[in-house]
Amino acid sequence: MPDELEAAYRMAERGRDPGPRWDNRLRTYSRRNDDPRGFLLLGHVFELRGWRPDAIESYERAWKMDPDARGDPHMLEDLVDFVARSNKHARKAVPVIEKAYGPEAVPRVERELEAADLDDGAKARLRELKGQLEGG
Repeated sequence: MPDELEAAYRMAERGRDPGPRWDNRLRTYSRRNDDPRGFLLLGHVFELRGWRPDAIESYERAWKMDPDARGDPHMLEDLVDFVARSNKHARKAVPVIEKAYGPEAVPRVERELEAADLDDGAKARLRELKGQLEGG
């Protein structure tokens, strides 16, 4: 992690929101350095805040900036979780999952489907996503 982002990264990895003062710093870092890590970190921070649409947008921006951003440990986890938790957020997260991961996301979707706390709507959304990723 670049020195400029280290403090925010450490806080977010401990599940703490580094605070809104970091939002523009992370965006500026990514734009100025053509480096998706600021947007990836911002996506994780937005997830911590429960700001799912903003998290989805940040993850997508990171991926568009560099397709290797898909290797971030939080991005796919969060996106699949958003599909499971909300129909509204699923509509925005599914296209990002399809474009960035395609069939490679199927094992993560299957793990989410095994979660005991899912309601019928979440299971239906995840099954539909799995079918789309498998080409069906």
